[in-house]
Amino acid sequence: MSINTIQPKTPLVIAGKEYSLVYEFEAIAEAEEITGMALISGLTQKDVRTPKISLVRAMLFAGLHGRIPKITLAEASKLVNQHNWAQIWEKILEAWVECMKAPDEVEDPPQALS
Repeated sequence: MSINTIQPKTPLVIAGKEYSLVYEFEAIAEAEEITGMALISGLTQKDVRTPKISLVRAMLFAGLHGRIPKITLAEASKLVNQHNWAQIWEKILEAWVECMKAPDEVEDPPQALS
């Protein structure tokens, strides 16, 4: 999967290690396949307020996959536990909101290549 540099990255620290969440179009499609949910149009307020752990894991996997192409769902899932799932979900939502913005709404958009 190639990295779309237009998408903003959101920093996330888990157990002292920093990761970047990036929701590219392909990553979103992959998360939809994993969750069986239409993520762009199908997340409900309940999903946002009280997500299933499987949704947190799938969204974390999709967000990490753009920067760590070899990561598996099982590996991403191991990063989520009962102590950090809420912090991870908060960052997932932050990254999700950023990726849904139009390119002209993104802070510090990349400069055109000349």
